[in-house]
Amino acid sequence: MLELKQISKQYSIGKKNSKIYQTVDALKGVNLTFRSNEFVSILGPSGCGKTTMLNIIGGLDKYTSGDLIIKGKSTKEFKDKDWDNYRNHSVGFVFQSYNLIHHQTILQNVELALTLSGVSKHERKMRALEALDKVGLKDRANNLPNQLSGGQMQRVAIARAIVNDPDIILADEPTGALDSKTSVQIMEILKELSTNRLVIMVTHNPELAETYSSRIVKFKDGELINDSNPYTPSKERKKKQAASVRKPKKRMSFFTALGLSFKNLLTKKARTILVSFAGSIGIIGIALILSVASGFQGYMNKIQEDTLSSYPIVIEEQSINYINMMASMFSGSDDVSNPEDGVYSNDTLSSILDSFANSMETNDMKSFNTYLQNNYSKIEPYVNSIQYTYDLDMHIYNSEDTSFTNSLSPGSNTLYNLVIKYSLLYLQQQTQLGVEVLESGIKLTNIEGISNLQFFENYKSIPTMNAIYQQLTSETKTAILNEKELVSVITLLFKIDVSMYKNMDLGLFNEMIDNTDFIQGQYKLLKGNWNYNKIYKENGKDYADGLLVLNENNELDDYLLYSLGLIEEAEMQNLFNAMLKDEKHNFKIDYNKIIGKEFKVYLKTDTYNKISENNFEQTENKIPTEDNKDNYITLRISGIVKVNEETKGGALKEGIVYPKALTDYCITKFNNAEVVTSGSVSGLIPIDKSSPKTISIYANSFEMKEVIEDFINTYNSTVDEEQKITYTDYMALMMSTVSSIVNTVSYVLIAFVSVSLVVSSIMIGIITYISVLERTKEIGVLRSVGASKRDIKRVFTAESLIIGLTAGVLGILITLLINLPINIIFKSITGISGIASLPIGGGFILVAISMALTFIAGLIPAKVASKKDPVIALRTE
Repeated sequence: MLELKQISKQYSIGKKNSKIYQTVDALKGVNLTFRSNEFVSILGPSGCGKTTMLNIIGGLDKYTSGDLIIKGKSTKEFKDKDWDNYRNHSVGFVFQSYNLIHHQTILQNVELALTLSGVSKHERKMRALEALDKVGLKDRANNLPNQLSGGQMQRVAIARAIVNDPDIILADEPTGALDSKTSVQIMEILKELSTNRLVIMVTHNPELAETYSSRIVKFKDGELINDSNPYTPSKERKKKQAASVRKPKKRMSFFTALGLSFKNLLTKKARTILVSFAGSIGIIGIALILSVASGFQGYMNKIQEDTLSSYPIVIEEQSINYINMMASMFSGSDDVSNPEDGVYSNDTLSSILDSFANSMETNDMKSFNTYLQNNYSKIEPYVNSIQYTYDLDMHIYNSEDTSFTNSLSPGSNTLYNLVIKYSLLYLQQQTQLGVEVLESGIKLTNIEGISNLQFFENYKSIPTMNAIYQQLTSETKTAILNEKELVSVITLLFKIDVSMYKNMDLGLFNEMIDNTDFIQGQYKLLKGNWNYNKIYKENGKDYADGLLVLNENNELDDYLLYSLGLIEEAEMQNLFNAMLKDEKHNFKIDYNKIIGKEFKVYLKTDTYNKISENNFEQTENKIPTEDNKDNYITLRISGIVKVNEETKGGALKEGIVYPKALTDYCITKFNNAEVVTSGSVSGLIPIDKSSPKTISIYANSFEMKEVIEDFINTYNSTVDEEQKITYTDYMALMMSTVSSIVNTVSYVLIAFVSVSLVVSSIMIGIITYISVLERTKEIGVLRSVGASKRDIKRVFTAESLIIGLTAGVLGILITLLINLPINIIFKSITGISGIASLPIGGGFILVAISMALTFIAGLIPAKVASKKDPVIALRTE
């Protein structure tokens, strides 16, 4: 079964070649053979080599010379893994000090050897309970070691030794710390075990040895001096015994290592929490930076998306290459050198005009649009909508206006007439002049008796009159001979003064982008419904629904409300009177008055009368003819919306927006009009939808805008020079620069905070090393039941990973708590909500980084633990 051949063991004291270096012979050529089942007691004085021989037999210590034969097989060539397998499957240790792991239950202590053998959880528990039952402690399976007496703990140690059904039980002073009665109980258990296995006991008690042992071996000064029952097996017996001691060995599972470390950490809860908190400080710093950066980036992204709603990529039929123009304007001629004999002119003006002319470029809209339609799938995920505009002149009127004198279309005189009217009323109030606003012009009255120049002298302190007065030259003043001429001059100059409003585009009506989900995500419906995306018939007439768009304060400019016919004349008079008193006058219009408001939509083709075949004539005021008076489509306000609080600038312009379906309807109507199909009117040609005047591409983010720009650049690389598309996107350039600055600042801050993360990781490495020192005896116990060096290393790397995980999770949780007051404070100061928002992915990454750093920091302590001598580790208190 077991044979020692000339076993010697020497210990070295001090460093080799030093003055204090010496060797001590613990064993001197011991020859001893054991039977497969007997109870052998080893007696001798302290220091005679009893325990050393026991450790060599158990594979905890290695002999210096000789050979240990196990089942006929030499161990001279055994490697560490062979000794680990041997201890795990063939040997069970019972120590004087029990060597139980105090943070594990009795059941878990007994299961320990089975976990290293790869036994399933169910079988492991069953076998451990059976072993405890054999020693009479099955009912105490869930107790901790410190809840048992010394005798009970020794019985637990015996249960742990026999649970793997080993061939050899090695007991080192098993009764040394027990009273007489308990010692007898332990000896009875060991004697019973020796009936079917080899039990070797080291003891100082000759009485117990004589009573229970079947064989007594005595040692003195490292030599065998007496054997009461020596054994010399025959050659045939040796052959039968010769067999491999190696059995399949599974390493300690990572979950077992985690369990051991986790239970150990639970015994030091306060220290574990403090260490985890210290380790989380770096994580908190980085997580807070990421939170603010992510929240700010989210805010920027929202602004960017909203900005992109107002500033899409616009490709126009006629465009100016501003970059080329600026480069041309500011490029100088270095080779020009004028003599110093006078002042020479620099042709700046001609350079500006020349650069402007050279920067005017024409885009081939048809070719690009064809490419866009054929390859739209490539950019579809990155686009909110694409909007097209055409040379379509829509004339829109209030439905109550039967004289067709109040066109609300771009270029109408609505605002001009409004400014003229109320400016002259203001003039009347200031000068007591009579003012009549006629359709054909303006007439001033009640100026008799006032000399021509005196009129201006009296009233030039009034800002409006003074502006007119300053424009009169001396010749003009002396040319004024009578009141009639004075009226003409005032009227003329006043009209000039407000001519800036003459052809101003009020922007009352605009086509909305064709993306319902995007619009509804940006805007809140205040009244009505969202039904705006189709043309429908009602009582035989064509209808299109539109939306009235208000600003974030539920407001619309007063002149727009007036132009739309939503403000009565009396209300405007109240507004004027408040202005004279330097007061504010705000008014409210009920939603119900607006919902259902209708407008008539005509086209330029409706302003032509057919005189004869292929002969058409436009009306004098360019208003719809009597024949076309009923040839309109009705635009009805179906809903009132305003931009959401979260949206910083929406895609819709204030006023009334109509669907793309109305544009398509009007194009079809225009192309089918007889005045167009006849081709007899110059300038009235069918609209080619494949060749728009402008294409506006609304990207869903600034990053995606770059994808769209790449798409355009790809097109440009595949066509001839004259077909290339030119555009300039300054808004994207500006916003992307802001994002880059934010990212750069975030990276710099993270780099600084990362220093604390590294420092905390080093601290965790130190704490892990302290844990190695504290758990040295546990290391020895684990090695005694067959744990390999790699298993020991895994236990402590698992501990550092648990601390890293705890630190990471704790850091994330603390960050989330700190984010709450940050958001509240920032909201109260700036009105921006959610400025600190930790991304989920970032949180997981930070936890992973924390675990990785602590794992690295724990590698050195774990390596130290794995190299500890199990014999020395077991002696540690």
